[in-house]
Amino acid sequence: MDQLVEMRQITKTFGPVVALRGVDFAVRAGEVAGLVGDNGAGKSTLMKILTGVYQPDGGEIWFDDRRHRGAADSAALPIAAGGAAFRRAAAVGRNRPSHRVSGKAGHHG
Repeated sequence: MDQLVEMRQITKTFGPVVALRGVDFAVRAGEVAGLVGDNGAGKSTLMKILTGVYQPDGGEIWFDDRRHRGAADSAALPIAAGGAAFRRAAAVGRNRPSHRVSGKAGHHG
């Protein structure tokens, strides 16, 4: 099954602070994905890049096998129209869920 959304080697800095370094994230059509991590891990930054709020400093975003060119294209992405929900959740313990996200994120706030 092909990826509906794929983010490859996403990098984002805020001044001297590296918020995201080489992050990969993919979701298949019909799949529901959750992005979890510690405070300051870069989850919101990654989603803001996907929805066009922030421009990545590096990397690529693909949607439905077409390269997304940044904020100017975000209106064409269904996720930009409200598909990203930012929620606070209670702590679920120290167990790490299985996921398909890789890369390094840093604290930026």
